[in-house]
Amino acid sequence: MAASDLPEAGFGPGVAVPAQKAGEAVIDRAFAVLSAFDAEHRVLSLAGLVQRTGLPRSTALRLARKLTETGAL
Repeated sequence: MAASDLPEAGFGPGVAVPAQKAGEAVIDRAFAVLSAFDAEHRVLSLAGLVQRTGLPRSTALRLARKLTETGAL
Protein backbone atom coordinates (compact mmCIF):
# COMPACT_ATOMS: atom_id res chain seq x y z
CA MET A 1 0.00 0.00 0.00
CA ALA A 2 1.41 3.35 -1.04
CA ALA A 3 1.37 6.33 1.29
CA SER A 4 -1.04 8.04 -1.11
CA ASP A 5 -3.53 5.20 -0.50
CA LEU A 6 -3.75 5.99 3.20
CA PRO A 7 -6.62 8.13 4.45
CA GLU A 8 -5.74 11.69 5.35
CA ALA A 9 -5.36 12.46 9.03
CA GLY A 10 -8.23 14.37 10.55
CA PHE A 11 -9.34 15.87 13.81
CA GLY A 12 -12.08 13.36 14.56
CA PRO A 13 -12.25 11.04 17.54
CA GLY A 14 -10.21 7.89 17.28
CA VAL A 15 -7.63 9.42 14.95
CA ALA A 16 -4.22 8.22 16.08
CA VAL A 17 -1.47 10.83 16.00
CA PRO A 18 2.17 9.69 16.04
CA ALA A 19 3.98 10.97 19.15
CA GLN A 20 6.36 13.21 17.18
CA LYS A 21 3.39 14.84 15.43
CA ALA A 22 1.25 15.33 18.56
CA GLY A 23 2.61 18.82 19.20
CA GLU A 24 1.94 19.81 15.60
CA ALA A 25 -1.61 18.47 15.87
CA VAL A 26 -2.30 20.62 18.93
CA ILE A 27 -0.99 23.70 17.13
CA ASP A 28 -3.07 22.88 14.03
CA ARG A 29 -6.17 22.54 16.17
CA ALA A 30 -5.48 25.79 18.03
CA PHE A 31 -5.09 27.62 14.72
CA ALA A 32 -8.33 26.03 13.51
CA VAL A 33 -10.07 27.59 16.51
CA LEU A 34 -8.45 30.98 15.92
CA SER A 35 -9.23 30.84 12.20
CA ALA A 36 -12.91 30.16 12.89
CA PHE A 37 -13.26 33.79 13.95
CA ASP A 38 -13.30 36.55 11.35
CA ALA A 39 -14.98 39.89 10.68
CA GLU A 40 -18.34 38.18 10.09
CA HIS A 41 -17.95 35.73 12.98
CA ARG A 42 -16.58 37.74 15.89
CA VAL A 43 -18.61 35.75 18.42
CA LEU A 44 -19.38 32.03 18.11
CA SER A 45 -21.34 29.62 20.24
CA LEU A 46 -19.65 26.34 21.05
CA ALA A 47 -21.88 24.65 18.45
CA GLY A 48 -20.83 27.25 15.88
CA LEU A 49 -17.17 26.76 16.74
CA VAL A 50 -17.51 22.99 16.37
CA GLN A 51 -19.28 23.44 13.03
CA ARG A 52 -16.66 25.84 11.66
CA THR A 53 -13.63 23.83 12.84
CA GLY A 54 -14.78 20.23 12.58
CA LEU A 55 -13.23 19.59 15.99
CA PRO A 56 -14.86 17.41 18.63
CA ARG A 57 -16.93 19.48 21.07
CA SER A 58 -14.65 18.76 24.05
CA THR A 59 -11.52 19.71 22.08
CA ALA A 60 -13.06 22.93 20.79
CA LEU A 61 -14.17 23.89 24.30
CA ARG A 62 -10.80 23.08 25.89
CA LEU A 63 -8.85 25.02 23.26
CA ALA A 64 -11.24 28.00 23.29
CA ARG A 65 -10.98 28.22 27.08
CA LYS A 66 -7.17 28.05 27.02
CA LEU A 67 -6.86 30.53 24.15
CA THR A 68 -9.20 32.92 25.98
CA GLU A 69 -7.31 32.45 29.26
CA THR A 70 -4.01 33.36 27.58
CA GLY A 71 -5.50 36.35 25.74
CA ALA A 72 -5.05 34.87 22.28
CA LEU A 73 -8.80 34.74 21.70
